[in-house]
Amino acid sequence: MQILFAVSEVYPLAKTGGLADVAGSLPKSLSARGHEVSIIMPRYGSVREAAQPPGDLTVPMGEGKVEKARLHKTFLDSGRRVPVYLVDHPQFFGERKGLYGFPDDGWRFAFFSRAVIEAIRRLDLSPDIVHCHDWHTGLVPAFLKTLHQDHPVKTACIFTIHNLLYQGIWGREVMAYSGLPWSAFTPDGVEFYGGLNCLKAGIVYSERVNTVSPTYAREIQTPEHGHGLDGLLHHSRPPPQPQQAERHRQRHRLRGVESTARRQPSGAVRPGRTGAESGDEEGAPQGGSASG
Repeated sequence: MQILFAVSEVYPLAKTGGLADVAGSLPKSLSARGHEVSIIMPRYGSVREAAQPPGDLTVPMGEGKVEKARLHKTFLDSGRRVPVYLVDHPQFFGERKGLYGFPDDGWRFAFFSRAVIEAIRRLDLSPDIVHCHDWHTGLVPAFLKTLHQDHPVKTACIFTIHNLLYQGIWGREVMAYSGLPWSAFTPDGVEFYGGLNCLKAGIVYSERVNTVSPTYAREIQTPEHGHGLDGLLHHSRPPPQPQQAERHRQRHRLRGVESTARRQPSGAVRPGRTGAESGDEEGAPQGGSASG
């Protein structure tokens, strides 16, 4: 099986918390089991590893904007079995000190999510699964299931929630910049209290949703820890795409072992946090500020 990890940080290339640890260990574990695994992440200023010459990447965005980037390639492991593709956009990533916490984080990761789609085309990849993590790559499943729903290669998405508290909630201007169709900007799609919710997009448009532990999988389906998305997680509504008939089922992953999470009662919907911060496992905040 071909698996592409789309993630904002990977140890040892870039790390602020537990997300990088998972993204640095799980691909190697899956590769050892015989799967073809690759990773795509931003090339931050702190990332120096780029063993192979870059290739140009043109990324069309909304409102007629076109971003120019470059792709670099290195490897996660000494055996060179897990390639890591680095999206090099100096203005968004390379010239920054730090990974998150910037006022334009919504634009940065909307671009990165679209760049993932264009990199799949540019590199001629045919992943069976794209595994996305937290709000930073939540728009990747939305792009795949809207703008690229007629692509001959049908790719399924797994979306892992490491920290539900930080959801990547941005204004309509980020929605416009993303290039997602406005038909997706509904309560059944990516819209959330009048804004764009990137983490919600990942939940709605992915075939599978999982978390970092069984306990956390249960907790986020309750009003106390659901941060406004407990109803969506509990009832597991299908995305507004006619070709996807299968219902979402929330699942959790713990050290590579999946099991179905028990349903918990759901209650009132409450808004979550904006997304300029990343988050560690079980809801512990990390890195950046809460602006956005």
